[in-house]
Amino acid sequence: MSQRDGRGMIRQLKALGVVLIIAAGIYAVATHRQTQTYTVAVAGVVTFHDAAVYTLEGRPGTVTVSFIADGAAEVGDLLLAGVGSPTWGYRAAPAASGCWSVRAESRIEGAWIDANIGELGGRPGVDIHIRIPKSDAFTNSVRSSDQVLGLNLCLDSAGKVVSAD
Repeated sequence: MSQRDGRGMIRQLKALGVVLIIAAGIYAVATHRQTQTYTVAVAGVVTFHDAAVYTLEGRPGTVTVSFIADGAAEVGDLLLAGVGSPTWGYRAAPAASGCWSVRAESRIEGAWIDANIGELGGRPGVDIHIRIPKSDAFTNSVRSSDQVLGLNLCLDSAGKVVSAD
């Protein structure tokens, strides 16, 4: 191999290295996921709603929600809501008598359950986590990593996690 051929090969390898570095950077940006965590401050069974204004069973007044993570809550759904800007909400559909369901990969964090509900509400690339209070009656087998077994959380009408399966 001549000296000239060797220099050409070195240039090609350098160019390939630059391309690989750029590709790795693009992949890292494209696969980076943002996480937004919301904490439940208000919860109740929806008795009436008009657009983004909800009346909840047993709560005086109304709750106005500017962002709902999983579609508008209907009468009979459990509305979980938080305060802040924007005021957010999440609807849990009835699953059984006295139980509203949240499907999520979840972890126990002290008195809270951190539910990763994923990419919902038109926010691609954003994993939405909801911190839901754990009921004193909460039951479930827990892995050593504090991961709740199962993907179905059962919430009571007060918006507290009663069980997971």
